[in-house]
Amino acid sequence: MEFVPNFLVPLVANVGLLSLLAWGISFYGQSLFFPNKSLTTKNRMAIGALFGLTAALLMYMPIEYQPGFIADAQGGPLLISGLIGGPIAAVITVGIAALARYQTGGQGMVGGIVFILVFGTSGLIMYYNAKIRKPPFVPTLPRLLLLATVGTTAALPLILTFPAEKQLPILINLWPALFVSNVLGVLILGGLLIRGREVRENVKRKTLEGQLNKTLGILNETGSIAKVGGWELDVATSQLTWTDETFRILEVEKKHDQTPVLPEGLDLFTPGSKPIIERAVQRAIEHGEPYDLELEALTAKGNVVWIYTNGKPNYENGEIISLSGTIQDINTRKLAELNYEVERQKGAQNAKLASLGQLTGGVAHDFNNLLAVMIGSAEMLLLKESENDNSRKHIDEIIHAVDRASSLTSRLLAFSRQQVLTPVSCDVSDHIENLVEMLQRTLGETIDLKFVHTPDLWPALIDPHQFEDALVNLALNARDAMPEGGALTIEAVNVTLDNTYVKQYEEVLPGEYVKVAVSDNGVGMTPEVSAKVFEPFYTTKEVGQGSGLGLSMVFGFAKQSDGHVTIYSEVGHGTTVNLYMPSTNKSAVSGNLTNDEKTEASGSERILVVEDDENVRRITVSILTDQGYEIVSAVDGNEAIEHLKGDTVFGLLFTDVILPGGLNGVDIAKQAEQLQPNIKVLYTTGYAENSILHSGRLDRSVTLLNKPYRRAELLEQVRLVLDQN
Repeated sequence: MEFVPNFLVPLVANVGLLSLLAWGISFYGQSLFFPNKSLTTKNRMAIGALFGLTAALLMYMPIEYQPGFIADAQGGPLLISGLIGGPIAAVITVGIAALARYQTGGQGMVGGIVFILVFGTSGLIMYYNAKIRKPPFVPTLPRLLLLATVGTTAALPLILTFPAEKQLPILINLWPALFVSNVLGVLILGGLLIRGREVRENVKRKTLEGQLNKTLGILNETGSIAKVGGWELDVATSQLTWTDETFRILEVEKKHDQTPVLPEGLDLFTPGSKPIIERAVQRAIEHGEPYDLELEALTAKGNVVWIYTNGKPNYENGEIISLSGTIQDINTRKLAELNYEVERQKGAQNAKLASLGQLTGGVAHDFNNLLAVMIGSAEMLLLKESENDNSRKHIDEIIHAVDRASSLTSRLLAFSRQQVLTPVSCDVSDHIENLVEMLQRTLGETIDLKFVHTPDLWPALIDPHQFEDALVNLALNARDAMPEGGALTIEAVNVTLDNTYVKQYEEVLPGEYVKVAVSDNGVGMTPEVSAKVFEPFYTTKEVGQGSGLGLSMVFGFAKQSDGHVTIYSEVGHGTTVNLYMPSTNKSAVSGNLTNDEKTEASGSERILVVEDDENVRRITVSILTDQGYEIVSAVDGNEAIEHLKGDTVFGLLFTDVILPGGLNGVDIAKQAEQLQPNIKVLYTTGYAENSILHSGRLDRSVTLLNKPYRRAELLEQVRLVLDQN
């Protein structure tokens, strides 16, 4: 029997059909048959029906050897269906294919059905094998080739179902076509499905990568705007992984071939912050403790920036394998907070000093009235007890005590910026040189006093008496800080304070100043003590050793003179107080201050005394009356105006500045000059009053007598004013 197989055209038709099916499923049917999520029963049934109908269709395009002896490529759909869709798909595919083979009939029908069962079962076996394998079975072309070869070879014994005389011709002529068609069918269908899935997954991956890159771009942009970076530490290798923003915050150059390690990261903190972050990282690694800290980082470019950083441990199998966290640039916020705290403390300190100043000013005013009565009464007694030595001794003690009390109130007024200043252009060097000899005697032999003179020193606009008092106070404080002796240096230099400097302080204006620095090498002070030294009554001395008003007087004098004062001290090294006084273009006056004896001049002029304090008024009237003056007194402004409106002509109005009743001393003086144009005016007050003063400085053409005043001072000033042209 001749066998002349001609299977080329049917084989190509089979392969073409399978390719078309695979292409259609790969690019159009993936979402229906192979969704991203797990296959449902409907998906499996659809796979079984599709591959079963394909297998049946292939039977109607057989590779025919002779009637009844045919081959086809149905093995591909049978095997792939079970491999992909599991038992549900395999049963449906095998059932449809077996039914179609039964319908076609022929001598090989039984063998064909068995072949269908073998391939369907093979696919199902591979399906369960893939499920139980670890790692999971992944179909590839080499594996599909192996599966197709094994499945087709397993069907070889089916030849024995044919008559003996036909078995060899079938093996020689039909079996190769059967083998090729089934192997090609499996490879084409499975390969295109795999390729289609790969293409789809590549598209999906690229889409996801695009979305990821876009998200990362947004995250990087967000991190840049918020100044937040991320980091991760590999515990085993100490390698650090940083985001771009972390590199930017720490000003580290990013190198793609090099990653920082933990020691390098820890070096990017200031000496004060490094031990803190080291302990936090160590405890996180050893004990799993998360942390969040605000620290100072020292960037690779040497800049100090405030950062917020946090970290937490990451576990694997109960072991800490890494730390991860964030780093945020909080420099702007932190500096703002620190500046706010500094300003708040400065504001609180200024408010405190202002309250103390208001309190001390009021106390000094009332106290000066009391002292005026005491000193006046004592001096009146002194005149009457000239021959009683015992009485004179007690009266002298009273006067001495009043002088000390007056000095105390003067310092209170100096601190509260309510003392009366008479600023003139002064050569500071002259005044210091005139004090050096006196200071050396006062300080004692254990103190080495040195004055450093600066040539071409600018004139300073100050009250010379108050300046010398301030300098003496600073020298005495320096002496007390050197109980075992030491060196005291006074240096005067020209300085210019710019905007950058004055922004650090309240009530300081930029410009040219004369700075007087008083330095000692004494015991020094802590920052806590230095912050309080200008407060009134604050002292580090033992009880009874100091009033605590020396430096507060210096502070008040500097501020009232439109100047500035600072203090710098280190424990064990000494203290420097810098006194800044505004310079002036006016020529300086001599630094020699006269202290001539007051003359007790008398007179006969009529004087109107206006004083609300009864005791002060009584003493003043008594002193002036004893010297021959005709006195008319008034309690307040209204009563004084009534006297001025009368026929009585007054040569002098002697009035307190602060009075009850709505009219102060200035108001009375203005009306007096209108009512009696030739009247002279002498003011008196217990503290600086802005109605006749500007920041404690006397208005031009104003004569003021400070309370408490001595008898001789009162008589001298009255005579001087009366004698003025």
